Amino acid sequence: MLLARMLSPTVRGYVAVTDPIWLQRLRASQSREVNFWQPRPAALRQGSGTPWIFKVRGSGTIAGYGFLSYYTVMPVGVAWETFGISNGVESFAEMSRRISELRRNDGMNDSVGCVVLSEVVILPEMDYITAPQTWKPNTVRGEYYDLAWPTVKRSPP
Repeated sequence: MLLARMLSPTVRGYVAVTDPIWLQRLRASQSREVNFWQPRPAALRQGSGTPWIFKVRGSGTIAGYGFLSYYTVMPVGVAWETFGISNGVESFAEMSRRISELRRNDGMNDSVGCVVLSEVVILPEMDYITAPQTWKPNTVRGEYYDLAWPTVKRSPP
């Protein structure tokens, strides 16, 4: 049912470059609602229900998907208290460290962008799917695609 919803001819989806450790932690926790946090908050141009596909960073594989519930900005501590291990980290200290590393010490804003995703499915590694050849291999942040079946094409932002 969810896959059919994602592959509807009128669905525009977002392919998010995803950290493999984040995926492993969330697969282990079996969280169905997660926070795909951003170290630097950036507004989204998507509506609730937009499919998010998790493309493993540094690979051409798809590891799972979820659907956008909402986006908000909150202090790191509040994000940890709200989502806990559904942030894809094991502790507040780990979350703070990873945010600092990703920001490359360019100043410590206490806020993170919180992309809250629901109905999340993370596949076992042996079931990862090869991304379509039409997808850009070196996307840094993410791309919008038309998820029409049988072809999946990049769509404008």
